[in-house]
Amino acid sequence: MKGAEKEARVNVVVQINGRDAIPVRAIPLLTDWEVLSPDVCANAFAGDEDTAQSFEGLPTYRLNSSGEPEAIEARWWANWIVRELAACSELCGEGEAGVKIENLKRRTPTTPEESA
Repeated sequence: MKGAEKEARVNVVVQINGRDAIPVRAIPLLTDWEVLSPDVCANAFAGDEDTAQSFEGLPTYRLNSSGEPEAIEARWWANWIVRELAACSELCGEGEAGVKIENLKRRTPTTPEESA
């Protein structure tokens, strides 16, 4: 790899009961937030017809207090995660919180030259 163009690689795959698994929170990062943002993932896992076509039949799991995987039902995604992400989107998209986030994005250096 050439100098500053060095790529950082992180392995996010975990083993659960001898099978490869990808943590749900890593999916948006793996798709560079272009294809599967957190809200799109949550809607798909909730069974939303507009986003779930590619996810049909794909189960999600969490580890219980004993470290054993347990299935997460689509209604949990719909009742909790989808609603919470929608509330965050509304809060960040409008009003003071949204303005602060946009200002922070504009001030955050994106290249090494900008941070010097």
